[in-house]
Amino acid sequence: ARDQLPNSGYGKKIINLNVSGKMGKNDFITVESGVQYNIIQGTNRPTAGYAPRNAAWAVYLAANTVDVRHMKGTDPNRPGIDVKTGMELPWEPTQTDNPYHVAYQLHNEDDQRRLIGRASVQVNILPNLFVKGTAAKDFSHFTQSSYTPNTSLFTPLGYYNSSQERQDKTNFQAIINYKEKFFAENIGLNLMVGANQERDVFIGSVANGTEWTVPDFYSLTNLVNRDLVNSRQVSTGTNSVFGEANIDYKSFLYLSVTGRQDWFSVLNPGFNGIFYPSVGASFILSDVVKLPELINFAKLRSSWAQVGSATVAAGSINKTYFISTVNAYGLPTLSNPNILNNPNIRPITATTIEGGFEVQLFDSRIGVDVNYYSRKTRNDILSPPISAATGYAAGPRNLGLITNKGWEISFNGTPVRQVDFSWGISYNFSYNQSRIVELAEGITALTIENAIGGPTIVNAVGLPYSTVRAYVMKRNEKGVLVYNKTTGYEERELKDLGVGNPPYLMGLSNNLRYKQFSLTIDIDSKFGAVGYSNLIQYATRFGLTPETLPGREEGLTVTGVDVSGNPFTKLWTIVNLDSYYNNYGSRYPGQFVYKTDFIKLRRMVLSYTIPAKTLSFAKVQSASVGLTGLNLAILYRDKRIKEAGLDPEMQETVGNAQGSQGVSMPRTRNIGFNVILRF
Repeated sequence: ARDQLPNSGYGKKIINLNVSGKMGKNDFITVESGVQYNIIQGTNRPTAGYAPRNAAWAVYLAANTVDVRHMKGTDPNRPGIDVKTGMELPWEPTQTDNPYHVAYQLHNEDDQRRLIGRASVQVNILPNLFVKGTAAKDFSHFTQSSYTPNTSLFTPLGYYNSSQERQDKTNFQAIINYKEKFFAENIGLNLMVGANQERDVFIGSVANGTEWTVPDFYSLTNLVNRDLVNSRQVSTGTNSVFGEANIDYKSFLYLSVTGRQDWFSVLNPGFNGIFYPSVGASFILSDVVKLPELINFAKLRSSWAQVGSATVAAGSINKTYFISTVNAYGLPTLSNPNILNNPNIRPITATTIEGGFEVQLFDSRIGVDVNYYSRKTRNDILSPPISAATGYAAGPRNLGLITNKGWEISFNGTPVRQVDFSWGISYNFSYNQSRIVELAEGITALTIENAIGGPTIVNAVGLPYSTVRAYVMKRNEKGVLVYNKTTGYEERELKDLGVGNPPYLMGLSNNLRYKQFSLTIDIDSKFGAVGYSNLIQYATRFGLTPETLPGREEGLTVTGVDVSGNPFTKLWTIVNLDSYYNNYGSRYPGQFVYKTDFIKLRRMVLSYTIPAKTLSFAKVQSASVGLTGLNLAILYRDKRIKEAGLDPEMQETVGNAQGSQGVSMPRTRNIGFNVILRF
C-alpha cells in the first residue's frame, strides 16, 4: 500500500494453515493444529507529533500564501535540496524540517516476521472424560533502521539509528475435563482442572551514531561517533493452576465456580502469587414461568469475579545497575539508579460484580441484552513522585483504588426474513463511569501523560480516569477576562476540561441479503470525551487561524479588568500583534481542547457469493468477491471541531492516556477489493 507521504510504502502478507484429524475407535484421539506466518514491512513511515522528521508539520503550518510545492527545490533528482548550498532547502528561520527533504532524503524502514503456532492433542479416555494438552508459540523478529543525511539543517552532521528485537512467547497447557449427569439426569456436572506455563523472552539491541564520514553511504561503520551498542535480554514467566465447576439443574438453572492461582516471575517470592476466584449464576426464566406468548426466551444472570495481574517490567522492582564506559577514562562503571525500588510489590487485583438479562421476542425476531457492572481495581502499580531530598526521583508502589461502573446494552432484530431477502439489524450501547477514589497518602493527582504544548492527562482523586487538565484564560465571576496590567496579557488558571476516554460508545449495524448479494453497513459513535490539538495551537501561534485575524489593519484593543477588579484596556499595535497572538496560542492551551463526539459511517461491504457449481471444475467449495470501504464519512461532529477541520478521532496514543494530538497526516478513506476462495 502507498501512504499519503510520497516515497513511502507498507506491505503485509499473511499465510494461514489449519489441520485437524481424529484417530482410533470412537475418535479416541483428536489432533488440531494451526500456524500463521506474517510479514510486515514499512518504508518511510510518516512521523507524528512534534516537528523533527515530520513532513506534515510544514504542510500544515506554512503561511497560507506559501505554495508547498516550492519547497521541493529545482533539482529533480534531489527533492528538498538547495542546489546552491547542497543542503536542505529552508522554508522558515528556525530550520524546521522541509517536507520534501523528509520524504526523499531522510529514510526509515522496518521489517517484522512473526510466526504463530498452536497444536493440541485430546485423548477421550471415557465418553465423559478427556485429557487435553496444548502447546502454543508466538515468535517474532523485528528490525528497523533510520538515518538523517548530513544535508539536514536540523541535524547537520547526520544521524543513524538501528535496532532489532526478538520476542518469543511459549505456552504449555494441560487440562482434565469430566462431565456427568445425576439424579435421573436432572443435575449436570462439568469439572475441569488444569495448569498453564507461560515463558516470554525478549532480546533487543540498539545502535546509534552521528556524523557521516563519507556522504551518501549509510552504514553504522561510516559514522565518526558511534554510541555503545545497547543490548538487553529479559525473560519472564507465569505459572498457573486453575479449576472450574459447572452445575446445572434441569438445564434452566446454572451455577459456575472458578479459581485460579498465578505466580509471576517479575515479582519477588512471597509477594508474587495471587489467587482469584469467581462465581456466576444464570436462570432461564422462560423454561420455568409461563410468559406472554410474544416472549420466547428470557434469561437472568449474575456474577462476581476477581482477576490478578502484574504490570511491572522484569528487574524493575529490585535495584539494578547498568554498565557504562562513557566517562573521561573510558573505564567500565556502574550507574547508580535514581529509582527507589520496592521489592514488596504485590499483584494488582480487580473485583467485578455483574448482573443482567437477555430476552428474545416474536420467534427470536427481536433480542435485547442488558448488563450492569461495577469494578474496583486495587493495588495498582505506579511510581508517584517523591521528595528530591531522598536522592531519588520516584519508586513503584501498590496504591490507589479506581472504580468503573457502567451499562452494556444490545438490541438485535430481523425486520424482514424471507427466502430470497433478509434484513438484520443490531445496535450496541455502552456507558462507563470511572472514578479515582484514592491514590497514595498525600498525593491527590498523578500525571499519566504530558501533551505537547502544555496540557496534562491526569488521574486525580474524585475525577474520572484520564482527565484533561490545562490552562485557560481567567475570568471573574461575571465572565469578564482578567488581565495583567503590566504585560497586557490575559491571566490564566488551571482547569479540568473533561475526560480523554469517551464514556459513551454506540454502534449500529445493518445486514441486507438478496439472493447471492449481501450488503453490510456499520455506523459507530463515541460521545462524552475531549481532545487537545497541538496542531491548532501552533497554527494559532503562527497566525493561521481565524482567531488571529482581528487587529491586522488597525491593531487590537483588549478590554477587561485587572487582578484588582479595575477596568483595563490596552491597544496592541500591528507591530506587537505577533507577540500577542504567540502568547495567546502558547499560554492558554485549554482553548484548543475540543469535544470529540462523533458519528461515523465506519464500514460498508458489498459482496457476491459465486454459486459453488460454477467453479466445481476447480474443486472450489465456496467463493465470493467483495468491495469494502472503511472510514467512509463523518456523519456528525461538534461544531467547533468541524470548523477547526479536525477529525474527532485525532488522539495519537493507543493506551488509556487519551486526550491529546500532535501534528500528523490526516486520516484516510480506504477502498478495497477482495476475493475469497475455499477449497
